[in-house]
This record gives sequence, structure tokens and C-alpha cells, in this order.
Amino acid sequence: MWSTVGSTGTVDLADVGKVIFAGSIVQIPGVSSTGVRNAHRESGAASHEAVVFPLTTARIRYDVTPDAGVNRFLLTLKLLFRGGSGQVVAKLVQVAIPQVGVYEVPEPAVTETTLLTFDSAAQDPSGEFQAREVTFLPTDPGKLDFTNNAYYIELSLIAREGPVVLINPPAVATIQLFEAEHQ
Repeated sequence: MWSTVGSTGTVDLADVGKVIFAGSIVQIPGVSSTGVRNAHRESGAASHEAVVFPLTTARIRYDVTPDAGVNRFLLTLKLLFRGGSGQVVAKLVQVAIPQVGVYEVPEPAVTETTLLTFDSAAQDPSGEFQAREVTFLPTDPGKLDFTNNAYYIELSLIAREGPVVLINPPAVATIQLFEAEHQ
């Protein structure tokens, strides 16, 4: 099993100002309170939902390290996340390590393959944290090959930009990668 907390990832340089870290959690800035949402509705304030603001995405990457217990047959990616007023997408990506001579340049130089994708859009849109998982059944079963490949998790936090504070912004507390139980 491999696991990490949301706040330990490497944020893309262009996205540094788009996320905050709080303990184990990484999230797009906002307010995590249903009381604020209810107060806004009860105040009779005009709804901002009629205006559609552009999406903003913050990408965070997590290095997946070798673990003899992680097998590609029934591989599961599990997140403790809040989709809230946005979306959380996580991908397990395999990067081929080319086997070349000293003077050879491989074509293409970098080969990346997405093995597994988790998308909170397919989950309950609750404003609360929830644990959900997605399982991968590859056509080429076998252990993750750390000799010929490197692996990382790419986490995307997606929300609408705008002049209002996000209520229950997308956030991730934990990420796990493990071999699922045979059923």
C-alpha cells in the first residue's frame, strides 16, 4: 500500500497561489461552513449562480514510491475528499524510463500513460468529506514496474473563479493506492 496526505504534494508553479494547505488538507481557498451558505440564502441576497465564471484548475503531483504489495491487478485509488462547489480529479500516471545508449535520444523522449482516473463528478456532490475509490483492471496485469517506469499521482482541484468566496471548496485530505481484495 502507498499513501500520502494532500498537503505533501508539489504544486505546479503556475498554480501556487490557487491552493492553501491546512494540516493534511490541500484545497482551493474558500469557506468550509454550511452555516455561511444558509446565512447567504436567508439574507435575501441576489444569487450569483446566474453568472457563469470561468473554471480554474490547480494541479498538485505526488511521487509514488515502490511498494512490493502494490499490484496492477485490481489496483485501487482511494481519496478522502470534498468535491463541494467544484471537482476533484486524480490520475495515476506511468512514465516510461527509456533504455537507451549514451548517445541515443528516444522518440518520443517522454512517454506518459494514465493507468487510473478518479473523478468526483461521478460521486455524491456533498459539501462534506467522503472516502471513495476507483479500481483498475488492466489488460496487462502485473506488478507496477519501478525498474522501467516511474509513477505519480496528478491531482486537479477544479472550481469556478469569481468575486464571491467559494463555500465548501474542493479539497483532498488523503490519497491511497493499494491492491484491491479479490472478490
